[in-house]
Amino acid sequence: MAAAVEAAKTVCGTGAGPLGGSRGNHLTMTAWGGQKFIRSLRGLVQERQRLADYVCQIERFNASQQNSALLNDIRQYNHHCVDSLARSIPLRRKRLLEIGASPHGYSLERALAHGVREYVGVGLDIDQAVEVRGARSRGRLLRMDATQLEFKTASFDAVLSISTFEHISDVPAVLGEIRRVLRSGGVGLVTFEPVWTCSYGHHLHHFGTISKLMPDWAHLLWTKEQMLDALKDVWPEGVSPSLPEAAAWVHDSPALNRVDVRRMRQFFRDCGMTIRWMVSMEDQARDPARLRLVSEAVQMSPEDLMTKGLSVFLAK
Repeated sequence: MAAAVEAAKTVCGTGAGPLGGSRGNHLTMTAWGGQKFIRSLRGLVQERQRLADYVCQIERFNASQQNSALLNDIRQYNHHCVDSLARSIPLRRKRLLEIGASPHGYSLERALAHGVREYVGVGLDIDQAVEVRGARSRGRLLRMDATQLEFKTASFDAVLSISTFEHISDVPAVLGEIRRVLRSGGVGLVTFEPVWTCSYGHHLHHFGTISKLMPDWAHLLWTKEQMLDALKDVWPEGVSPSLPEAAAWVHDSPALNRVDVRRMRQFFRDCGMTIRWMVSMEDQARDPARLRLVSEAVQMSPEDLMTKGLSVFLAK
């Protein structure tokens, strides 16, 4: 399966470590400074490339970035999710759609290595259409709104979504579109974190250690004004994001859907597809006293507050 990717790595003169469990979240990477990252990538991806050339470009680009370790972790996590889907349904000669695809093509390269007939990745972060050709496979990246997919009904065998559903404002609409484009017998794997109601659902962790200034679950307790007041004496000067930017991100940004985990579970139960399994991903240990305080304040169970994300396997 991995022969195509490994051959490309040989050509590039680079290697890759084993698949890990690091999170992948391309959407939050496009916040402050992220659009510069996307623009710089445009010059590296062109339409109708060979898979080996495309993999080389990914290798070179990741290696050239200051945050190359993070990019490689995200790439490996995307590979891990494609591999997980492939263990549930053979992907060879199948049509695979990804909702919220990374504009860096990490899932695309892995799907083609699995021998899909066609991979199509859609997302609002994809500024330039990309087409990649394998021996008997085609991969595409397209800018498209997942609430209004521009595909025929029953046109895909499988759907994948990685670290995207915590950003989608109209989750039922996207699930409805997934159900529409899946063929009878088709499956979908949706995995995402951090959900809004977990300890770091504010997503500030993507901006580095500055996120440690936010107490666990503070975004559920503080208004925007309270956040500004509580952190004004500890937030460093001259950092990005600034405190006003961070407060606006947490409380106003459309990039976060602010949907609690209980509603998320219900959206999947009501989507009209069969849930083969739904697994809650547990957060790392947090201060028990803090957890009890937040649980009482927001009227949510400790178990729900300690759920950092969901992984759901759907069938039509």
